[in-house]
Amino acid sequence: MRDNEMKFSKKDKKIIWFFLSVPMILLLSSLNHYLGDWFNSCPFFNLWTPTSESVWEHLKIIFYPTIVWWTIFYFAGRNYFDLDINNTIVAAVSSAMVGVIFLLMSYYTLHIGFGLDYLGLSAIQKLPYDILLEILALSLGQLVGYHILNKGSIKRRCAIVFCFIAVGFAVLCAVLSFIYPNLPVFISE
Repeated sequence: MRDNEMKFSKKDKKIIWFFLSVPMILLLSSLNHYLGDWFNSCPFFNLWTPTSESVWEHLKIIFYPTIVWWTIFYFAGRNYFDLDINNTIVAAVSSAMVGVIFLLMSYYTLHIGFGLDYLGLSAIQKLPYDILLEILALSLGQLVGYHILNKGSIKRRCAIVFCFIAVGFAVLCAVLSFIYPNLPVFISE
């Protein structure tokens, strides 16, 4: 090995994976958003892609790409990083749900609380703010997930509860894509 080459430990490599995770999930979420546009007439795609421009539908572009990234991370690194399936499940679901909850809260805080919706801006003019909120939501979710992943051993029953949370949210997303109440979170801009 040359003198100027750096040698990374497994911990360093895991940290690099997580630094790269936000741009990768952002790329997956962009693809997810446009899959909804391209295949909008196909109910199968509507289960995990946005079917409208509502806030609720855009929570899917945080939830599903985050779960996909964690799945890839687990299968690609389970042996190298000695990943525990229970820790990974709890970390993945926590990351996705923290991202979803943060996005929901920050969106309404920015748009309604700070009056972004009342400034007369077009959807295109609001887009940089919304992208920044998504990046912040993904970053916060990934930080929480990374922290949980590196905690001590998580029991199987805890991982099962988090599986139910993920499946419950996915079912809720699917049902509310087709039957949604007349509430602001479900109304397209």
